[in-house]
Formats: sequence, C-alpha cells, structure tokens
Amino acid sequence: MNIRVWLGRLLGRLAWAFLWALAGPRAGLGAEATSAALEGIAVRDGKVTLALPKVVGIEAWQVETTPALGQSFAPVLDNPPAGYAWTGPAGAPAGFFRVRGESLSPEALWAVVALNRLAYGPTPDLLERVLTGPRAIGAAAYIAEQLAPESIPDTLDAPLPALDWQFVSVTGVASSSTLYLYLPDPGDVYLDDLTLVAGSVPEQGLNLVRNGDFEAPLAGTWNVSTNLSASHLSTEYKRGGQSSLHLVASTGGTTRSSALWQEISPALKVGQTYTLSYWYLPGTNGTHLTARLSRSGDYPGRGIDTTHSLVPTAYLPGVLFARLQAGQARVDDLRAWYLMHAVRSERQLLQTLLQFTDNHFVTQYSKSREWLDGQVTNSLTPSLVATEFEFRELLRWREIWLNPNGTFLDLLRVSAESPAMIIYLDTVTSRGGNANENYSRELLELFTMGVDNGYDQTDIEQMSRAWTGWRVDKLPPDQAHNPFANRVADRDNDPGVWTLRYRADRHDNGAKVIFRGKTVPARFGPPYAGRNYELRLPARSGNAGMQDGYDILNHLANLPQTQEYISVKLCRWFVHEDFHHGLYDFNAPDLGPEGRLVRACMEAWENPGSDGRKGNLRRVLHTIFHSDLFRSRAALAQKVKTPLEYVVSTLRALRAARPGGGFTADTDGYDLITSLRRLNMPLFDRADPDGWPETGREWISTSALIERARFAQNFLIAARDPLKQLDFGTTGDDNVSDPVGLLRLRLPADQLRNSEAVADFFLGLFFPGEGRANWQPDRELALAFLNSADSGAPGSSPFAALAPDSTAYENRVRGLVALLLGLPRFQEQ
Repeated sequence: MNIRVWLGRLLGRLAWAFLWALAGPRAGLGAEATSAALEGIAVRDGKVTLALPKVVGIEAWQVETTPALGQSFAPVLDNPPAGYAWTGPAGAPAGFFRVRGESLSPEALWAVVALNRLAYGPTPDLLERVLTGPRAIGAAAYIAEQLAPESIPDTLDAPLPALDWQFVSVTGVASSSTLYLYLPDPGDVYLDDLTLVAGSVPEQGLNLVRNGDFEAPLAGTWNVSTNLSASHLSTEYKRGGQSSLHLVASTGGTTRSSALWQEISPALKVGQTYTLSYWYLPGTNGTHLTARLSRSGDYPGRGIDTTHSLVPTAYLPGVLFARLQAGQARVDDLRAWYLMHAVRSERQLLQTLLQFTDNHFVTQYSKSREWLDGQVTNSLTPSLVATEFEFRELLRWREIWLNPNGTFLDLLRVSAESPAMIIYLDTVTSRGGNANENYSRELLELFTMGVDNGYDQTDIEQMSRAWTGWRVDKLPPDQAHNPFANRVADRDNDPGVWTLRYRADRHDNGAKVIFRGKTVPARFGPPYAGRNYELRLPARSGNAGMQDGYDILNHLANLPQTQEYISVKLCRWFVHEDFHHGLYDFNAPDLGPEGRLVRACMEAWENPGSDGRKGNLRRVLHTIFHSDLFRSRAALAQKVKTPLEYVVSTLRALRAARPGGGFTADTDGYDLITSLRRLNMPLFDRADPDGWPETGREWISTSALIERARFAQNFLIAARDPLKQLDFGTTGDDNVSDPVGLLRLRLPADQLRNSEAVADFFLGLFFPGEGRANWQPDRELALAFLNSADSGAPGSSPFAALAPDSTAYENRVRGLVALLLGLPRFQEQ
C-alpha cells in the first residue's frame, strides 16, 4: 500500500480518538462480574436496539429476554450482538432485556495488567510466556520474577566483543556529484571497498568512485579537510587488498569543509538511481559515520545519504555504558542507552522503577550544563559532566532497586547527594544568612510528605538552613567520595570528579527546630495518630554541620505522611490515577478500596525488612501487585501511556526473537529521541520539579494523537524504503520492524493470506486485555483495510490474492499494523 495513503486512512480514526480521550476511562467491572448496565435502548420501526456497555475484558456479550419480570430470562441465540449494539427483529413481542458478558478469567486480567504496568508492554514472546502459551507461567510467577531483578540475567552492558567488518549500502537518486565522508563527532573508524554504482544492486557494475578501495594514497583522488588531517591508509586493518582507510576526526564534520570528499567524474546524472556501499570495522572511539552526496536533502527520503552507528545496534548498549562510565558521553548517548534498556531488558520492572524514581526526584540536564558553563572554560566539559550527573543518579538508584533490602531512605539520600539536584534546586548558591528555600520546599512538597500534608512555611525556612553548606565542585579522583576534601586547584585541567562537596564556611551552624509542636493527625489512626514529629537539630560547627541534612532525611523518610504520599504515587503509577494523599481517613469504616490499598502499603512500609529497617520497597510493591485493585478491571486499561511508554511499547509489541538470531523489531535508541521531543517529553530535561505528568489528560490531544500516529507510521515503513526518511530524516531510520517476519514466526504458512487470521493475530497481540467483544469494530476496520487497495474502496484488492513474498503484501501488512498502533486502544495500558 502506498505509504502516503496510510496516514490519510489513519487520520479518519483520530477524530473519534480525541472524543474517546475526553470521555475518560472505560467502565470496569469486578473480575467475576458478567453483567453491566446498558448504555441505552431505543425503538424504531418496530425494532429494539440496545447500546451495549463498553467494558474491558469481555470476550462476548449475550442478550437475554423475558416477557415479564419475575420470569426467567432466555438467551437470544439466533442474533448475536455486533460490536457495541444489538438490534432485535421487527415485530417482536414486547419484553425485557438484559446482557451478560463472558469475561476473561481473573488470572488473565491480572496477567495483562502486570504485563502493561511492570513492563513497558509485552513483547510477542513475553505475552506467550506469561499468558497465551501452552506452558504460560501466569501473573504470580512473573511478578515474583520481576520483584527479584538481581536474579534475572542481563548482559546488555557487556563490553563490545571483537567484530568483523560490517557492510552498509544505500540506494537513492543522485543529487550532485560530490561525495562526502565524515564523522559527526570526534573519533575514528576504518573503511574499505567503497563503491558507487549505477542501479540498485550494490557492488554490481563500474565503481564510479576513484580509489574507493583505498589502495593508493589519498592525495590526488580524495580531498582531506583540516579536521581529518590525521586520516591515513592502514595496512594493519583491511578487509581486502593491501590497505584500508583509517578515518580520524579531531572535531565533528558536517559538510565539505569538514569531510573527506571527492568530485565524481564523469558527473552523475541528477535524479537517476545509484547505490553507494562500503565496509566498516566497528569501534568504540566515536559515535556515527555519515556518507552522502551533496544536496541529498533535495530528495527527502530518496537521496543517497546514510548515517549509522559505528557499532552494530545489538552491541550498542555496552559501548554506550562504557562511554558513560568514562564520563565521555553526551546526553543523547545517555538517552539512547536508557531507551535501549527500556525496549530490550528482561528486567522490565527495574526499568519502569528507574523511570518512576527519575521522574519523582526530577533534575534537569540543561540547568546543570548551564551552571557548569560558568565554572570551566572548556566548552565540551559542561555537556559531558551534566550527562554524567544524570547517569550517576541512575546507577545509584539501580543499585538500590537491585538490593532486596533497598528502602525509600536509600533513594532519598541518593537524590539529596546528587550534584544534579544540588544545582537544580539552587542549593549550590545557598549559604548561612541567605538560605535558598527551593530544595526544602520541594523536598517536603514533592519528594516526601506531599502538598499541604503536615508542614508549613516556617518548617521550610528552618529546613533550608540545614543545606547551606552543600555544594558541587571538582575533587581529586581519590577523594571523589569525601565531601570534606579540598577541590582541585585547576578545574579545567586537573584530573578529578565533579561531585558533592561540603563547605563548612558557608553553613548555618545554629540550632534548628522543624515541625515545632506538630503531631500526626487523627485521620491516620493507630499506630501513627498523635505522635509528635518535631525535629530538633543542635548547633554544630565545622564538618559536623553536614549531619543536619542527614538527620532531616532520616526523619522524613518514615513519617506517616511520607508513607502515604509515596504509596499514593506508586499506586497512581501502577494501578490508576484516582489515588490522593492528605484526604483518606484511615479510621473510617467505609474507607474505599483506594484508601485501603494505601493503608496496606503503609503497613508494609512499617514492617521492617530482613535488615531491620522500615521502608522496604519490595514489600510495598508486593502489596500493590497482589491487591484486588491491581488484579482486576479497576486497573486494566485505566491509564494512558506517556510518550515514553507509547514509543517503547510500540517497539516491544513487534519485537520477537528470530530463531537464527536478531529480532523482528529494534532501535538504536537515538532514533526514539526526536519522537519523544516532538511529543514534549525530552528525557532528563524537564524544567518543572513535579516530574512528567501521570494523568492522561496531560498527554492526549488531537495534535498528540496525530504525532503518535506519525511515529507508528514511520516505524512501520520498511528500512529499505527511501520514504522512511521523508518525515523524520535520518532520526527515524534505525527504528525498524518486520511485521511479516513476525507473522511467519507465529502463523502457519497456509494462513498468511487469510485476512481474518492476520487481523486476529495482531488484535490479540496488541490488545490482549480487551476481549473479543471489544475487538469487533476494529476487526471490521482491519479486514476492510486488508482487502482494499490504496483507493480504500471496500473489497477492491482481496488480501488472499497477494503473494506473501510480494512488496504489495508487505505494504498491506505494514499499513494494517500502523493503523492498529495508532488506535485509541493502544494509547491505554
């Protein structure tokens, strides 16, 4: 199907999608319920029409009738409901109606919720392993496994193994006769056997590039820009012949003035098809390589232009991890590493918890970078160090979540000690006599107790005095964990680590009283109500003053208000949006299910872990994941995916392992960054301290749904199709999918041309918790799509007539999948 037709046919669904978004979550029944109230009833032309309820998890509706109340209802067997409506025959006798639903099993409901909350959505393999396969392990086993991430093998960050030469080719139309090779960032790479041939078959025909085999000196055939002056022929590494090109960049390149370039002679025929190909040796010193013809942008998505990682995608997380550890990574490297873990990791709960933690204790990369820019003269240092701040937070939080005895206090301490946090909330400028209140305010309001939940302005002012000595500076490498050490003499040139440093000469050494005379409100009930939680900090001098901050953290971590607020946030994250802090009366006999779950989480918090400490995070999570709310329709499809959850779940929905290696969907992480930016969620760079919203209304609008559909459309374009770069440029061509390959793995060969089998497969894969009764309208849409040509005329191109090996078949399947991934149902979790 013509790719331009996809979006037009998708847009027809988006107006309805917006109405769905404004309508709020759909109705939920208890897990065992099989009946629900009708949404409407009408009589026209002697026919009764029933509007059926929209309830998730219903496999089929059964209409039943009786001539009079008090008599038994009988099922209407010869006229089953179609979609969300049922119309009776004309002239039928008057009577009463009811509907009953065949529900998914309680175990299936629980499993679907777990797969969409503990994970960024299921992969085809994970769905089969947990729910649909012949030996499905079920929700309880999956939850137990994910709650112990340290027991799940994970080799994503393993070092790069020795790899052989890799082949790259790109076919497109000529835009000029000037060929550029360059590295967008400093680094180096080995190249060999570069060819440019007429037509679409690589390495077939006359090579139009002079000295493309790099067997002769560069001078006379290639022009070398100043930033590439160290480039040379290498006899140490070569794919064939006697030598290869060792391309070495001191600075990044973009155009002729910073590239290795050649004017092809005789000149290429502009607008005609050529294929550029070459071999490169993977390496870790650098990021990407670009090979293109000048003015390739004149033919968006069709020019001869390729930019790719210097490392095959499968090994990229380990390379980026090493770069991040060395402090030599940019923020987009961090984002790519983080996103690849979200897509690929088997430790899915760990990944969602890292996002929860980073979003709760939010910091801002760009503010750190701007502050560092005023501390050093090297223009590169601020971006590298600001990235390192965010990476260090993630590593420390990951260590805590991997620890069975990890507590909220542990997370709180990491946040307080983080250079990114000290800069973000202006503690770095605070000093005795002029204390900055920002961190104290957000510590109470956003990080521990919650807004208006047991503190006042005086408490904020008193608390702010406790952080006045906390600073960020560059310390010698062997003193990186000693906040009392002297900083390096030369911040620009001396080796060292930018980290927390305590300045006793800036600290307010006076005594402090926080929460003076305050007691826990009666609504908390026993054992909390009436406790005095006043905190007194004595006068301290010298380095002892730093203890003020740690005393506050220790005090706040286990207050009942903190237990309530963090439990509410975790329930909002994993169950649904309708949890609140500061409102529940835990003594009330009619306390609702949300309040009861929050109370159960607080009780789990109070119960010490095996190390004797309160606040054991896994106990709280276990309570949530085994609660009635989590196991039922109260959680199923009741949350809207954030942009991060949407793009990652889209990749995972099509990512199945191939028997011979590789996957049916993948990304290099970098090519998800632009999509997240377009969807207003640039990772690690939120300006406001309240974190990215968890409420659906903040993320769903007409423009947002169109942007999500654009992402799905681009993702489903074949990697070899030049149109893949039309909308996203080279920032989307490494998000790759093979839905036909997935079909071949899952369907018998004789079912590949069966439109019903194909439609049902993808509907079941993308919407396992909906139930077949809710599929019907979308199933009809899918079948109409599969059996129509670009014109959209129903039945104009039967799917059964398409050969599974044909481009037409592949495009039809890709179009269907893009359509389904843009529907409202896939925005839910």
